Amino acid sequence: MALTIPCSKANLMSLGDFIEYVESKIDRKDANSIASAAPMLRAVANDPQLILTALHQQMRETFAQRRLPTTQVVVLGGGSDFYVRADVWPSADAAAKPVYREQAEAYRFGIAQSFPCLMTGHHGPGLIHDLYAYDPGAIIGYVGEPVDLAFIERVQLTTDAAVLFLPQGEVVQRIPPEAYSISVGLMIFRESGEQHYIDVKSRVLLESAPVLPHARRSALLRLAGLIGDENTQQYLDDIAKNNPCARTRLAAYEALVNIMPVQSAALWMRATRDPATAVQRHAQHKLSSLRDD
Repeated sequence: MALTIPCSKANLMSLGDFIEYVESKIDRKDANSIASAAPMLRAVANDPQLILTALHQQMRETFAQRRLPTTQVVVLGGGSDFYVRADVWPSADAAAKPVYREQAEAYRFGIAQSFPCLMTGHHGPGLIHDLYAYDPGAIIGYVGEPVDLAFIERVQLTTDAAVLFLPQGEVVQRIPPEAYSISVGLMIFRESGEQHYIDVKSRVLLESAPVLPHARRSALLRLAGLIGDENTQQYLDDIAKNNPCARTRLAAYEALVNIMPVQSAALWMRATRDPATAVQRHAQHKLSSLRDD
């Protein structure tokens, strides 16, 4: 069973102070000690600029070094045997769309928890977890092996609590939130047994987790369009003008329109002058839709 710990939504703590606190004050081998970090993790997640600051850094690194991030993770920082990360979770409606296919893979299998993690919500209604009990000792390990699962509870990563997940013979199935959500988590590098991947619906063992491919740059830009500010606009504008990839430029335009909807027509008019025919046609279609509205 996961431990849900009520927390204040008013307190604030810097990411650096939190990492120092966990490094010096938290016994990462003790569940109660990890749980005691819940109010501090919540205080870090209360900072509305937390993810945006990391996102800007990741955008600089991605487009300067051509490094592709994983689809739904923004690493915020870490210590000797732990790290803090933000996870991006599309809604059920969004997950059904082809553009979110890679991110939606996380909803298609259950994970047998093999390390402690403390998680809380940051944006949106919050990712949902269904927890099932199983017997790790009964697992032989062959693909397709039947796994006996017993439902325990459903928990949600809200902004007024933190949830501690422990490796105690439980399978965690992620359920899409009602709306786009972001969580913040403290992950401890301490494996406890083998991590099994289970098809919860058919209750059989999978060979491994379905591959979560590296995201295309457009995934990062979609996130920028959802939570970006005026600083994000500058990055996006430069990408839309100068990136050599047409699809990336188009994704930058989409993100800019999300951030500045009142300038939609002007942005799409500019996009009609893009050197790529695909971008031009998409922009013309968007302009036509705006006129129809």
